[in-house]
Amino acid sequence: NWGDLKYLEFHLPEKKKQAKIIKLLWEIDGLIRKYNKIKALVELNAKVLAKDHFKSLRNKKNIKLGEICRPKQWKTIPAKRQTKDGFLLYGANGIVGHFSEYNHEFPVIAISCRGDCGSVHLTKPKSYINGNAMCLDDLDTDRYNIKYLFYYLYYSNLDPIITGSAVPQIIRDDIENFKIKEVDHKKQFEFINKFDLLSENIDKIDIKIKSSKLLLKKLINKIF
Repeated sequence: NWGDLKYLEFHLPEKKKQAKIIKLLWEIDGLIRKYNKIKALVELNAKVLAKDHFKSLRNKKNIKLGEICRPKQWKTIPAKRQTKDGFLLYGANGIVGHFSEYNHEFPVIAISCRGDCGSVHLTKPKSYINGNAMCLDDLDTDRYNIKYLFYYLYYSNLDPIITGSAVPQIIRDDIENFKIKEVDHKKQFEFINKFDLLSENIDKIDIKIKSSKLLLKKLINKIF
């Protein structure tokens, strides 16, 4: 409150330096806003392309997700058992820490199934995925490329299989019965090539946003 704040002492540089500092901070903030706008445009472009792709599949045969994989929830690792380093540990919304062992040697698609449901992740090799996400184990790679299926599900609407109002969840049966289109390998790889490029661009923009925010924070801490 003001009663305490009015006694605090601040070191303020001379006015000319203040103006230069303000200009620099505003420029960095402007860069962050610019990068965020570019990222939003790239993400919008990806959504439009995905929508067009789904439209092109309208006449394709429907199959159930359970026909090509085995959805499974693995044991959840409590916070007290997590480690400072080791193998990546995935929760409902991606990486949450590390663990001393892994339960998936190769990448797997993980769908968040508790709390904030419906997020889709493609995990890194040698990772542990806990019970807050449903792993699509034993994928039939003769029929579906894992990266294609990841993109397909990432841009699909999974809301219809989310149940529960107080505690939202996705159960295994609903994932198994979720319908997708049967897609030939040629079309899968065409889709992958487009979305790999978009994903790389988004990652590059994210790096610029993070580095700009870090620089802004360092400057503010140094000045004040």
